[in-house]
Amino acid sequence: MTVPDAQHTDPFGVLGMYPLPVLRPAWERLATAVAARVRHAGHPAPNVLRWDLDPHDSWLHPDLAIGMACGWPLVTALRDGVRVVGTFASRTGRVQHTQPHLYRSVIVARSESPMAELLGRRAAINSNDSLSGHISLLAAFGLGAVWSGEVTLTGAHVRSLALVRTGAADVASIDAMTWVYQQRDEPSTVEGLHVVGHGPWVPGLPVILPASASDAALEAWRVAFSDAVAAGDASDALLIDAFVPLDLADYDTALAGLIDRAR
Repeated sequence: MTVPDAQHTDPFGVLGMYPLPVLRPAWERLATAVAARVRHAGHPAPNVLRWDLDPHDSWLHPDLAIGMACGWPLVTALRDGVRVVGTFASRTGRVQHTQPHLYRSVIVARSESPMAELLGRRAAINSNDSLSGHISLLAAFGLGAVWSGEVTLTGAHVRSLALVRTGAADVASIDAMTWVYQQRDEPSTVEGLHVVGHGPWVPGLPVILPASASDAALEAWRVAFSDAVAAGDASDALLIDAFVPLDLADYDTALAGLIDRAR
């Protein structure tokens, strides 16, 4: 992964891995609360989040101040370019696992078919490097690096849902938080779909800083996220209960089996 060509602008934040319009005000409130705490601790923090930049293009952007990545690119392509702050403990994880920062994707289809009947059918995948949408799909079906049937790349989990709903695809692996957000906020987008299985337990989306960030800045961001979430800044809207500090090594350990499977 290379650094995007871009003219330098003011430092900005991108927390856009869940860019659903209904959630943007909550992400803005949380980001504002976190940035204020970071500045109070004596470190620079951006005043704004950008929504016009694809998260993939933000991760190594020279002006990124704080971002959110995907676990698979983190351990495969970003490991030397970013520092991991941590991840959110979602309410889906809290009710299913003793480590609430872990989650697992949902495998969805139009009928409650046994998983074995979906193997080799048409799959909708948001991105080849998506931990929740591709790697978890392969793992759920016991596959290695390649799906055994036709694949349509959709660019987003919500579009993968639409393809399965309309019959243009037969199966998709959907990020657990996207699934619960859609159930709550846009129920028509999941109407008629069934959860037929789950992907493996994996850490949530990593919040990242540039590799140049100091240890002191990293700690300031960790404390700020933890305190802001604990204070309830947008937590109900985003369905998160805590912020869990993590390092790259935590993702390496958690995803080691998947990395071996994909080789």
